[in-house]
Amino acid sequence: MLRTTLCISLALAAFACKDKDKEGGASSGKSAEPAAAAGGVVKTTPKDLFADFSPNSSVKGMDLIDKYRDGATFTGTVSQVVGNPDGAPMIWVDVDGKNRIDVKFKDDAKGKSVKKGDALTVTCKVGGESGVTLYVTDCT
Repeated sequence: MLRTTLCISLALAAFACKDKDKEGGASSGKSAEPAAAAGGVVKTTPKDLFADFSPNSSVKGMDLIDKYRDGATFTGTVSQVVGNPDGAPMIWVDVDGKNRIDVKFKDDAKGKSVKKGDALTVTCKVGGESGVTLYVTDCT
C-alpha cells in the first residue's frame, strides 16, 4: 500500500512538472527585483552585491541567477591582500567593515599589483556567499 501511494505521488508530481514546462515554467508573476535589462553585466556596489546574495535577500533562486548571469561590475576598497602558495593573491574587498568580497582574477598576474587600500574596479562572475564572504571569480 505504501509503495502504491508513493508511486502515485511521484507520477502526479512528474505530470504536474511536465504541464508547467508546457506553460513556460512555474511563475509567480513578478520577480522581487527585475533582472538586468536584456542581459548584460550588472553595475553595482559591493554592499548591494553582497546584499543580493545574503540569506535575507528579496532576490531568490532563478531570479538571482538570471540577474547575475553575465556577471557584476563593482568598485570597492581592497581590505587585504595575501599571497598564496600557488602564486595567486587572495584579495578581499571591503563591503561594510564586517563582510568582504573575495576577488579571484582570471589572470593571476593582474592581481599581483593590487595593494591594501587600493580602489579596485572589477567585472566578475559571482560564485556564491558563505557567511561573511562573497566569492567572485574570473575577474577582469
